[in-house]
Amino acid sequence: MSRVFQRTERNDDRWWIEWRDERGKKCRKCVGPSRRQAIDVLKVIEAKVVKRRNQPQAEACRLVDLVAMYKDTVLPTLQWGRHVSAILREMTEAWGDRLLVEIGPRDIEAYRAARLGKLQPATINRHVAVIRRIFNLAMDWGLADVNPAARVKSLKERNARERFLDLEQACRLVEAAPAYLRPAILLALNTGARRAELLTLRWEHVNFTTNTISFLKTKSGKRRDIQMSAAVVEILKGIKREGDFVLMHEGRPLGEFRAAFKRACDEAGIPPGFRWHDLRHVHASHHAMSGHDLATLQRRLGHASIQMTMRYSHLSGEHEREAANAVVLGIRPTVREGVVAFNKPLSRWHRR
Repeated sequence: MSRVFQRTERNDDRWWIEWRDERGKKCRKCVGPSRRQAIDVLKVIEAKVVKRRNQPQAEACRLVDLVAMYKDTVLPTLQWGRHVSAILREMTEAWGDRLLVEIGPRDIEAYRAARLGKLQPATINRHVAVIRRIFNLAMDWGLADVNPAARVKSLKERNARERFLDLEQACRLVEAAPAYLRPAILLALNTGARRAELLTLRWEHVNFTTNTISFLKTKSGKRRDIQMSAAVVEILKGIKREGDFVLMHEGRPLGEFRAAFKRACDEAGIPPGFRWHDLRHVHASHHAMSGHDLATLQRRLGHASIQMTMRYSHLSGEHEREAANAVVLGIRPTVREGVVAFNKPLSRWHRR
């Protein structure tokens, strides 16, 4: 039975409310110094309890049921569904048999804390984002009233992992790789394209007349056209056409090659932990060191914002110094024995 009361035994002037939820559990909450406000809050809560009692599906909905509905209706529409599926699997292992109403913010915090040290902060934030999204859908579908992840703050992302290969290491990696994998490695190194972009690249997306490649399966979902270098043109013309896809192996589109790539890295003496995606960073790093502008690099990599490309800005420091030395204003140069020299600093302006 619901009631509004004060806790006189504690000399407390605040008003409390007490009610039983849809499962009969007694609940209490401190509202404040106003009895009228406490009555209004209690009425709202009672209305929600009645609503949930009239929705037996919501009351009995477990996380495993919600995940199953999500997989049937939402997951097939996601471009990167494979990664989301792995997160859903971990959620099910953690809370599969629990009711949605039994999962609170503390559970989300515990889920996150259990992965600290094992996963990067950015990866953990992606996990929480998926949890937040699936509970938002549960609210839209009338299966939950609150989102336990709504107020869970994101971890500070400090992923400073940028693997780098010099020219000699890149050559050793290509030579150590099996013949069928070499074109893929060369294209990744010379275009900076993502793995999925290369594996879905078809010959119809390669234009040797304009020397452009069109990537359609991009992370943003938007088509991206990039210019081919002379090296990329030579690489592509050296690939034997076996079907519609550029990268093929044994008559089929190139598939899983993680083990072969790791063996090639080991044979080439590449430091442990080097991943396929790091080939993209290698391309971007050499592009920045060559002195080209970061805006061009942003377009080639398909970054959504220039801030994502700025991680390579420190590599173009020497080029920036050369550009800075090329502009000298306010100091009159003199030529002595064929060498351009500058007068002493205009100190008379500092003597005022």
